[in-house]
Amino acid sequence: MKLIIVGATGLVGTELLRQSLLRTDITAVLAVTRRALSSPSPKFQNVIVKDYDQCGASAIEALKDADGCIWTIALTPSKAAAYPWPEVLRICQTSTLTFLRAISSARTTPPAHPFRFIYMSGTAAERDQTVTPSWKPQYSLMRGETENQVLAFAAEHGIEAAVAKPGFIKDNGWAKRAFSVGLGLMGVPSIGLRDVAGAMLERVVKGWESEPWQNGDMVEEAKRLEREGRAV
Repeated sequence: MKLIIVGATGLVGTELLRQSLLRTDITAVLAVTRRALSSPSPKFQNVIVKDYDQCGASAIEALKDADGCIWTIALTPSKAAAYPWPEVLRICQTSTLTFLRAISSARTTPPAHPFRFIYMSGTAAERDQTVTPSWKPQYSLMRGETENQVLAFAAEHGIEAAVAKPGFIKDNGWAKRAFSVGLGLMGVPSIGLRDVAGAMLERVVKGWESEPWQNGDMVEEAKRLEREGRAV
């Protein structure tokens, strides 16, 4: 598989990049970033863009023959609070659809199998736009609306799309581990950084039967990879 990782310098993107370069079933990795990134791996290619909703023709040309993509770009709820709402919408929604449309338009040659697109959302994102979420309703509805738009566009253009909805993502920092314990006591799900990346990579390579993938689905996928000795 030739895989695109959008946002390869972020928390999840960095782990996706690490694992994808170790997987033998991923033969090329196109890391889409706004700043230069390097790797000694012969599988690695850095595609630099001005911004994620401003991919130039040369970037799209480099990406158009890929087999799949994992999209990680968004603002977390806490970071979103520091931005004007139009900018939150641009980063979290507009850039996603702009990129997906550009890739779809550039793929003029029928591929051997449909392009796979995984949109990383969050457990609180609400697809039902008639519901008022109790937690950060404007943000949660916007993320859910983005899921709907991604899935609708994909269905109309022969793209296989799915949404990953992790809870709080734990890395190796002690502060985050402690915070995740507190969230767990309040019923907020969490998942390890290695696990969420591994689960999404497994799905983008092997495909899926249903979506969305809730936090628990990805935890179980990661456990299966561990049991089979395929976690990296």
